[in-house]
Amino acid sequence: MQEKLPLAARIGRENIEAVVHAHYRRLLTDETLRGYFTPIGRLQEHEARVAAFWWSALGGRSDGAARPGAMDEAHRPLALPEAHLWRWLELLGESLVENVEADEAAEWLALAETIGQHMLRRGLVESEQG
Repeated sequence: MQEKLPLAARIGRENIEAVVHAHYRRLLTDETLRGYFTPIGRLQEHEARVAAFWWSALGGRSDGAARPGAMDEAHRPLALPEAHLWRWLELLGESLVENVEADEAAEWLALAETIGQHMLRRGLVESEQG
């Protein structure tokens, strides 16, 4: 029986980068979310860090750029409302459908939703349930 490749390998680094780029184009034009993303300086560098995060999270070999806890540190000050998290995920889903095969897109989105739930539990997103 052949071992299944990690999702990162099945998608490919270039496609991960394309998804991240497409996602940021959506985020920067979205009425609800653009205010969180327009202040980002050096957007190309930021996208590269985000792509490296996803590469690692999707099972690719880490280049050591991502530190444990870095996501918590980066998102806590934003105090995102929960509804904004769901909008972010919706836009990610659109970017995935546009750039990745359906099965891989569904797997990636499921992982992103799991990470979103983690962010809610850790208080990185303001829960609507108080």
